Amino acid sequence: MNIFFKSLLIQSLICTTSLQVVHADTSLNDHTPPSGVEIVDLRSIFKLPLGQYGLEFDSKFLSLNQHLVQITGYIVKSGEPALGNFLLSVRPVHLHRDDDGQADDLPASTIKVMLDPSQSNLKVPYAPGLHTFRGTLQIGRLDLTNEPVSWISLQLPIINY
Repeated sequence: MNIFFKSLLIQSLICTTSLQVVHADTSLNDHTPPSGVEIVDLRSIFKLPLGQYGLEFDSKFLSLNQHLVQITGYIVKSGEPALGNFLLSVRPVHLHRDDDGQADDLPASTIKVMLDPSQSNLKVPYAPGLHTFRGTLQIGRLDLTNEPVSWISLQLPIINY
């Protein structure tokens, strides 16, 4: 089985594709995305204060649906990485699916990051620290077989590794 991101997560690597995947570290905190790519802050995707309907997406966030965005977060640590996708969170999280099942402590703003369909057989191993990804934001129910439902996803382009 191929292990994806091996060189990406070991080194600070910036791909040369138009939709970049950027490994974020302190030297890249001020990294400016290319024209046409919006930065999404995972801490501000919901309306505040919470209203009578609970969590509601912010109108600016909703306007970015199907647009190219840049998102920085922590790869969620879990037992066995899923094929073709991984979770990105606003804070470090370690899931214990064997112990907790679907009762996890994922923040509501957790994003399912999807690899390009041609790379759906690859696993993305956990790597500590902040990481920045660029791709197409998708807001809406995403129900994959044998995985929790997700309401926010990021579709990555093909990544050359």
